[in-house]
Amino acid sequence: MIDIENKVITNIETAFSQWDSKPRVVSVLPRDEAYPAVVYVRMLDNSTYQNSLDNSLKEHHARISFRIECYSNAIKEAKSEVKAMLQEVDNAMQNMKFTRTSYNFIPNINPSYTRAYADYYAIVQEPVTVGKNQVYRMYRK
Repeated sequence: MIDIENKVITNIETAFSQWDSKPRVVSVLPRDEAYPAVVYVRMLDNSTYQNSLDNSLKEHHARISFRIECYSNAIKEAKSEVKAMLQEVDNAMQNMKFTRTSYNFIPNINPSYTRAYADYYAIVQEPVTVGKNQVYRMYRK
């Protein structure tokens, strides 16, 4: 299985490096409300891209999709903050060759937060080792 979750999280964290007030980027939604802004990265699907299976049925590519949810509990301009966070996320995901398939604001059970999400997918090639690093090629299909 091709797993790039950590790479996606790291790239999204890097996208916020210039922000004065960086949102917390997580792959498990926190139970506490100590953070005013949260970016929740959730893998929706990781399936074999069947067009690249070889005769031994070895996986060479996977179709991987993520949902990125942004939360803000700002008293003023929470919607603007969520939009700004999603813009940073979108730039990071597009730079990794992900394609956005949806974007929407959603009602939240906790009214003190405003939240929105965007869904992305890419075809990801199995890793190649370059020096000490594993490198993944990603494609838009």
